[in-house]
Amino acid sequence: MKDWRPGISVIIPTYNRSQLLQLTLQSLERQTLSNVFFEVIVVDDGSNDNTKDIVDSYTDKLPIHYYFQSDQGFRVARARNIGILAAQFEHVLFLDSGVIAEASCLAQHLKQYQSSNIDVLIGLCFGFEELEESSIRAFKHRLSNNNIFADHTFLDQFQDCRAPYLHSHGLSLQYIAEPWLIFWTCHASCKTQALFDIGGFDEYFTSWGGEDVELALRLHGIGAKFELITDAKAIHYPHPKVKADTYKSAKENINYIHDKHCSVATYLLQQGMSWQDILTAHTRPNDALKGILFSQAHATSFSQAM
Repeated sequence: MKDWRPGISVIIPTYNRSQLLQLTLQSLERQTLSNVFFEVIVVDDGSNDNTKDIVDSYTDKLPIHYYFQSDQGFRVARARNIGILAAQFEHVLFLDSGVIAEASCLAQHLKQYQSSNIDVLIGLCFGFEELEESSIRAFKHRLSNNNIFADHTFLDQFQDCRAPYLHSHGLSLQYIAEPWLIFWTCHASCKTQALFDIGGFDEYFTSWGGEDVELALRLHGIGAKFELITDAKAIHYPHPKVKADTYKSAKENINYIHDKHCSVATYLLQQGMSWQDILTAHTRPNDALKGILFSQAHATSFSQAM
């Protein structure tokens, strides 16, 4: 086991999003946590814009490291693995380019690890939508304002798409059987050793979607304890998403996840059930879940007979 330093390694994969990356780095520069206790690892997935120049401009402001891999398509899983291998601290925080972290974000992650026996923290992002661009886009001019997190009335209009479901469960994962379904690396952290224990991200994933969920599924499988963190605030700065390509990529990767793990939850995911429906089904009595599975199996058999 490696002798990890107390603190947190922030891993940011990026590709041709230098302006979004700069917003994230600006927010990390403002962190209340001493930079003795964190580092920033930017892994460039083959950008041909000024990403490296942006990173270089922060070398005297942040403990920052830059790694580059050639552009061979979408290789975010491998990029994050490069970051994990380079990490020096006992916790890893995954952020996406364009995620703006509140000044206390890193400190809050470390505080929650220190106060409870957990391995994984799932954070939320104002303005985050799973497959579509948030309406927060209309207010882009406000989002990089230093005081934006103080405007609760404004931000509460743009809750993370997971928030309504989680609020219905008291913002707790205690009774959620499959928390890995909502481990999304726009804002999530983990004990570094646990990532080494499972071998990091599966580098099969070379298109959008699922590599973070599959990683969390393996963490869950080794008994990692998941918890939600609500005191660490972040904003997902809007950027365009190609809906058709997103759906196609996600479906192919879901098929791979089910073939690899072959569990009830991955089966339901493959059959087109949303993460909300699966989480809800797994909090119902067993008889109700069996009824859902029977109905789906019956419908499949009927369609084949036709």
